[in-house]
Amino acid sequence: MARPAPPTPGTVARTFRAARHDVEVVPRADYDLARPSRFRRNRPGIDWSGSDADYHVRAEADRWKIVELCRDLERNDPYVGPGIQRIVDNVIQGGFTLDVSTGDDEFDDRAKDAWLEWGEDPQSCDLAERGDWLALQRLAFRRMVVDGDVLASLTDDGHVQLFEADRLRTPTGQQKSVAGVVHGVELDAVGRRSAYWVVRDAVSSASAAPKTLKSYARLRARDAEGYLVAQLLHNPERISQTRGVSALCRTADTAGQHADLHFAKLVQAQITSCIGFIRERDPNGTPQPTPAIGSRTSETMADGLQRILETLAPGIIVDAAPGERLVAFSPNVPNAEFFTHSIALLTVLAINLGLPVAVLLLDPSNTNFSGWRGAMDEARRGFASLQRTLASQFHRPVWRWFLARRLRTDAVLSRLADALRAKGADPFRHAWNPPTWRYIQPIDDATGDVIALAHGLISPRELHGQHGREWSDVYKDTIADRSSAIRAACAEAAAINTTFPEARVTWREVCPLPQQDGLKITIPTSTPGAPAPAPASQEAAA
Repeated sequence: MARPAPPTPGTVARTFRAARHDVEVVPRADYDLARPSRFRRNRPGIDWSGSDADYHVRAEADRWKIVELCRDLERNDPYVGPGIQRIVDNVIQGGFTLDVSTGDDEFDDRAKDAWLEWGEDPQSCDLAERGDWLALQRLAFRRMVVDGDVLASLTDDGHVQLFEADRLRTPTGQQKSVAGVVHGVELDAVGRRSAYWVVRDAVSSASAAPKTLKSYARLRARDAEGYLVAQLLHNPERISQTRGVSALCRTADTAGQHADLHFAKLVQAQITSCIGFIRERDPNGTPQPTPAIGSRTSETMADGLQRILETLAPGIIVDAAPGERLVAFSPNVPNAEFFTHSIALLTVLAINLGLPVAVLLLDPSNTNFSGWRGAMDEARRGFASLQRTLASQFHRPVWRWFLARRLRTDAVLSRLADALRAKGADPFRHAWNPPTWRYIQPIDDATGDVIALAHGLISPRELHGQHGREWSDVYKDTIADRSSAIRAACAEAAAINTTFPEARVTWREVCPLPQQDGLKITIPTSTPGAPAPAPASQEAAA
């Protein structure tokens, strides 16, 4: 197919293209974005020769300004703070579940018991003793969202210590380069984090960042055995990004506009609530002086004229002048357009936080069930991505560090680990099962799980892991619960039959347990003097 000829000079097409691009058009196959256009706003601060992610936060003062502005939004904005709480509640929920899966039940149980004992004790877990392992997860993730990142340091005495973003700073005299220190993060020649520089005492507005090197602590990223003992928790968007950036960066102006809009409407509503009547004068009547509304004051203008100021207050009495009548005034505040505009601004805030607007407002009245489910399914993909990031940066390094320390102090666990290594197994093999969400349609969703499990489309371990459970805990608890129930039911049935021989009660009548689909339990009955009944049988249901 022949290519169309370029437009000739003076044609409508050429004139339109020239007006659109604001330049004389030369037929090229380039990207339009690389050429100037009067429809594109100027974007200052861009290095047209190319730059890494750290270039855009190269000034430390700008970085701390961003962090503090986002913290202010979290503290004071009535929508941002609760929105952050919704994200934390959905991503962390009741905490991640540890699945130690080395293949040795004795080792797995002992290692997990040691972890639970440590994680549930704030004095053993948190260096500052503020909370247990679940509280540390929630705190670390929240600061990662609001501040952009948080440093988790694993101490030599077995505690976790969290440092907020402003504690990581570059000491005076350190070079900010790829192989140097970038905002407190020391990088090696290939850009790998080798150490972190932390201000020993918190920096406040009353005291600038310390100038002496003694005021900083250098925390190694790995210990002598190679285990991570200091890890920066952040959610990078670029490969070259050293520090994290707050999720609220793109929404600060929108949140401010929404707050201003609400404030303006509140002031408007207060003013209109003070005024209850409107004067309507007779145009043919004799002009009369306007009676006072409340108290009056006057002030002299710059040009020497006097201006009368009237004080408004709820419940004032207005005296009509001759020829006037008072008409009730009932303004529509806020009007219908206010709600549409407010929701539009909240939508921008919600999508940047990865939340449906209905979840941000805790109000699903503006959507139906299908809309709610579609929005929640999409939001949960984002929640799951954040869970994977947190597990990779926080949970896995902490578990490896914890288990390595435990193997040095627990002789039994160390012996079991040596036996695993002799078999070629890895004693550090584990998985973190993140918390999940309840079924939106319980019957349909649970039926899908049953079908997938029955046809071998998923393993029990994977299925329960998707729901935040550990398969070994499920079957062990199920066996223990059912065996104890059956034992108690058998004892009770035997006692009943001893007292009442004609009852012939079975344990299933005392404690009916769920049966496999497609099976039917038949319990025969008999009368006194009749032949002994045949044993109970299981027949396939039609």
